[in-house]
Amino acid sequence: MQNPSIKLAWRQLLKNKGFTALNIFGLTLGLSTFLLITLYVADELSYDRFNVNADRICRLNTDILSGGTLTSMADAALPVAPALLRHYPEVQQTVRMLPLNNAMLFRKGQSVIKETRVVQCDPSIFSLFTLPMIQGDPATALSNPHTVVLTESMAQKYFGTTAVVGRVLRSENDTTPLTIGGVIRDMPAQACFHYDFFITIQGDRMLTDPGWYNILPMSTFVLLKPGAGIPAFNEKLAGFYRQFVPEYGAMEDDNKGAWYIRLGATPLTDIHLRSSRTDELARNGNIQYVYIFSAISAFVLLIAAINFMNLSTARSAGRAREVGVRKVLGSLRSTLIGQFLTESLLITLTAGILAVGLAALVLPWFNNLADKQLSFNSHTLAWVLPTIVAAVWVVGLLAGAYPALFLSAFKPVQVLKGKLANSFKGVALRSTLVVFQFSISIFLIVGTLVVYRQLDYIRNKDLGFDRSRVLILNGMDALKDPRTFQKELLQLPGVTAATISGYLPTNDKRWHDGGFGPDNGTGTNGGWTQVWKIDDAYLPTMGMQLVAGRNFSRDYGTDSNKVIINEAAAKLFAIGKDPLNKTVTLAWWQRSDRKLNVIGVVKNFNFSSLRDNIQPLVFVNSLDEDAIQMAIRARTDNWPALLAQLEQKWASLVPNRAFEFSFMDNDFEGLYRAEQRMGQLSIAL
Repeated sequence: MQNPSIKLAWRQLLKNKGFTALNIFGLTLGLSTFLLITLYVADELSYDRFNVNADRICRLNTDILSGGTLTSMADAALPVAPALLRHYPEVQQTVRMLPLNNAMLFRKGQSVIKETRVVQCDPSIFSLFTLPMIQGDPATALSNPHTVVLTESMAQKYFGTTAVVGRVLRSENDTTPLTIGGVIRDMPAQACFHYDFFITIQGDRMLTDPGWYNILPMSTFVLLKPGAGIPAFNEKLAGFYRQFVPEYGAMEDDNKGAWYIRLGATPLTDIHLRSSRTDELARNGNIQYVYIFSAISAFVLLIAAINFMNLSTARSAGRAREVGVRKVLGSLRSTLIGQFLTESLLITLTAGILAVGLAALVLPWFNNLADKQLSFNSHTLAWVLPTIVAAVWVVGLLAGAYPALFLSAFKPVQVLKGKLANSFKGVALRSTLVVFQFSISIFLIVGTLVVYRQLDYIRNKDLGFDRSRVLILNGMDALKDPRTFQKELLQLPGVTAATISGYLPTNDKRWHDGGFGPDNGTGTNGGWTQVWKIDDAYLPTMGMQLVAGRNFSRDYGTDSNKVIINEAAAKLFAIGKDPLNKTVTLAWWQRSDRKLNVIGVVKNFNFSSLRDNIQPLVFVNSLDEDAIQMAIRARTDNWPALLAQLEQKWASLVPNRAFEFSFMDNDFEGLYRAEQRMGQLSIAL
């Protein structure tokens, strides 16, 4: 410390240890909070930018207006991608991705392992996304039917090596062995999808389905040619259905705007923060949270700086004599300002160093709270260090500027005579800063209370079904006779109801089917619905309420030709006043239009985000390959004993299949985990 200003500043700080420690403590907390939020914001803004062509990739969306309800899906019908490649010159490549929601079971020796991160896709996926392949040829890895590409961690998991091209990955029943065509590096966390198994869609019979209206939960991504803008492409997509589906234009015109299907596109880099549609490939973030946390970090830094300014000016009486003596001895005001700013910068520099250490210390807790994988590595430090240095300079100069100007302005004659009252011109400003500081604090407290109320609303909202005391068993497709298993479970003490279905209110991905009202879709009463396949025990197990009609029953052999609809569907079909015994035509149901009679109306219940309107829904009495879960309602205080009995029965029927269960309460919490994490993070910060 050869610089006199630095030496004097250092001595002054050591002389006033309590004041120095208090300022360093406050600034350390402020800077560490700022650093953690900056890491979070930078991570959120970096999603999908690892792709080389990220600025030219977009995802297709489908908006369906039906009965006044707008359904926004992150999907496109199966034939859309080939049509774009043939007729849109600005389109360079497309890829379709269909997640396998039922999961897959693969064999590893004698063990059977359940994998949930599995997707079917076009072979072109590696020409759109930057997914480095460490084994195999990206151009041909998925070109043949029944081929799969694994991530390196899955290759190591199943084979102990990444040199697995040409080897076979076998499923549980061994009916469709998959030949490994390549191995890619594990996907980055900052991606809009995360899969470990990419199975080719080539050779799948679904490709023969023309299905312009049968919209699967299938995402379609488009790579535009250089120079083609996404906004112009979006405008062109608006007329897609009129161009390629001959009957569509007449149908939309007949409905006079009450029903339509629109295609659109979302830029790849906007998906994570600006898209919240049905069938997103991952749980996305929210740009509003980025704005909120950015504001919080700025406010926290501002509070810390104001606190520093107030503490410095509050002890001005103690430094007045020092300023007076130094001015009498010939010190210039600029010299005094330099010393005070040096003191401020030394404090903020020390706080900055401690803030980095504190942030690194609490980062595991922060990652758990925010569901992130943030770390201080070489890539992170490359921008973290310049950021913290810049923050130190800004805060140091901002916090030290006013005290430096204020203290250096003392008049030596008045100070030495003890007439300090007239020298303290900053009292009003200091009071203003205190009021401003408290105002920011109150604003943050109020914001925290609002977030808490939102979380409380999610937890206690009446959803229209009873999610408490419901146990979900997975893997019903492994049983030869699920209904016999269902009957056996109903004999267990405490079990009051059980239903078999793949369609539960706490699932977040479902297939979409076309549904039309009594006029067979030729008039204004047609509409788009979801179609769920359930059994006769579904409604009582879920605690759903019928407002009209009856439930399905095994006593009626004709219930396979009946449907139960929700209130939203009754309104959509314009049969709300007298819905019973009306005929509903379901288009594309089991590949043909089918006329079914309405026997009941169930009260509306939430089966998607609480932010969305409740969509029209049709229940059909059918069980097929989608019936992969069993929901069990039980009244017991001894859940471990009941689970042990269930596991014992399961092991006797499927000894090589793991017993998998969850509670519906927890599944519901999972649907809103992002909101809850952000709320908890807001409260913690």
